[in-house]
Amino acid sequence: MRRIVARAEKSKDKRLPPEREMAEMLKVSRSTLRQSLAILEQEGVIWRHVGRGTFVGSKSRALAGAFDDLASATSPNEVMEARLAIEPKLASIAALRVTPAEIKEMNRVLDLANLTTDVPKYERLDGHFHRLIAESSRNSLLLTFFNAINAMREEEFWGKLKEKRLKPIRITNYNSQHQELLKALKQRDAARAEEMMTIHLQTVQRDLQE
Repeated sequence: MRRIVARAEKSKDKRLPPEREMAEMLKVSRSTLRQSLAILEQEGVIWRHVGRGTFVGSKSRALAGAFDDLASATSPNEVMEARLAIEPKLASIAALRVTPAEIKEMNRVLDLANLTTDVPKYERLDGHFHRLIAESSRNSLLLTFFNAINAMREEEFWGKLKEKRLKPIRITNYNSQHQELLKALKQRDAARAEEMMTIHLQTVQRDLQE
């Protein structure tokens, strides 16, 4: 898999081959391939663009040039306000469009988040869970806004702020809220998914302000 990534990195657009082609090259099932791709995405090795394909590098790095000036002038509270404007609606749409495979991946990510005590790792898993929800909405325009906001979340200042605020009791609370959100997605309850995402993000916003 990493050899395929290395070859793609040398190409002009850094795009990986289609999933079917990669599965044939590696002689693995599509589900096995997707698990590998999810791990690479979590590590920041690749990023996915709905409707265009999978690319080498992280989404944040791909957007960095376009949002550098905006990110430097944006406060954490503004980022949270923007997330509250976008992510509850993404969760609502995702509840109607999410696939069983995506639910399975969300379960896997939350299981890992429940087990880790490492704050940077938890942050990556948290971000991956929220990205999975955004992507399962299959709304390219809203996903573009999500990616722009997420790029700002990965600024160095934001990372230091989250490390100071992410106490064990808060992580436990976030994990519980994530589970309730996932439950709503499984039940295809759009209103509940939107409500839980709002509650979760408001909790994070309050914690960041303390």
